[in-house]
Amino acid sequence: MSDSELAQSLLASFLSFLSSEWTKDRLPYNFLSSVRAARSAPSHDTSRIFLDCGFQAWTAYFIVKPGKANASGQTAQRQRFAALDSESFEARRDLANRVAAERPHPTVAKLIESMEQVARTSEQSVAVPSKRPCTEDHSTGREFLVSPLYANERPQDLPTHHDASHTDAVPAQAKHDITSGADIEGLALFPEYLRGAIRRDDAGDGKTAAVSMNFPPDIIADVDCAMTMEILPNKVERLAILLFDAHLEMNGKVRELVLPGGITAIAYRLQGGRPGPVSDVFGAETVAAIESAPYRRYEVSEGTIATRCVSMSDFVDADKGAIITLTLGMREASQIFEKLFKSKLHSRYVECSRVQQ
Repeated sequence: MSDSELAQSLLASFLSFLSSEWTKDRLPYNFLSSVRAARSAPSHDTSRIFLDCGFQAWTAYFIVKPGKANASGQTAQRQRFAALDSESFEARRDLANRVAAERPHPTVAKLIESMEQVARTSEQSVAVPSKRPCTEDHSTGREFLVSPLYANERPQDLPTHHDASHTDAVPAQAKHDITSGADIEGLALFPEYLRGAIRRDDAGDGKTAAVSMNFPPDIIADVDCAMTMEILPNKVERLAILLFDAHLEMNGKVRELVLPGGITAIAYRLQGGRPGPVSDVFGAETVAAIESAPYRRYEVSEGTIATRCVSMSDFVDADKGAIITLTLGMREASQIFEKLFKSKLHSRYVECSRVQQ
């Protein structure tokens, strides 16, 4: 097969994925480890080239490339990808750019957006000492504190994978327990200003708030629970000041971080909430849940005052709000869950019982 024939054949496979409707109901299994590997790969590695050309190009590459689980029926495609690795850097980059330039099917666009959001959040994860044996060879003896899924990505809407090699069922005990859409009445848990700052569900009957709680599987990291809440656009600047003493200012369609001396920067994440303001914004019960989180206990042991268990992200677009993420301890988080999601308690407990069976 000539170089041009190889490129055309692979391009057709990539475009077939991008243009087809995506019907799965969860994110691709193990995609985070693959994107991390691509990030750390040499610049001439094929996966790194596709990632550098855009997350859409990398997603198409990741999904279309046969995985190790494909025992049969993928021989020709395996040979094509092996041949692609031997192509020149320029040829592979040109192919990746062509994939990145295509307009995907709306469902595929949603998949790519969801994966990129989770990957971006995970990239900013914090390394913490693990209390559990590592399942991989980590020379540092640490695991990663994985940030939660975004609040606007409800579990039933999260797309999954195209290739059977990447859609192996996740063991029941490894599945995230994520609940979104808090009861409006449950927001009484928070002080008045925060209650008014959380976005209401405008797609439904307006009786839920954009708050999610994510109870990750034990095997991922020392994160008992992560709570996310979507903040209204007109509340972002004040909360940035209150929680992080950070001055955000709108400049056209973006929010800039204003630094001393008139310096401005585009920041994508603020982290490190001070105890007093955190208590004022979130209330005593939420603060108790933060203080009981494994990572917060680690911070306290290290003498760290401002906690990275409180963060704000996705605030650059001035027309949109922001995402606040809190890392909570298990027992206290469960008590908060019962107040925020009272109407969903039955369905969650039913699901938990199914997972345990």
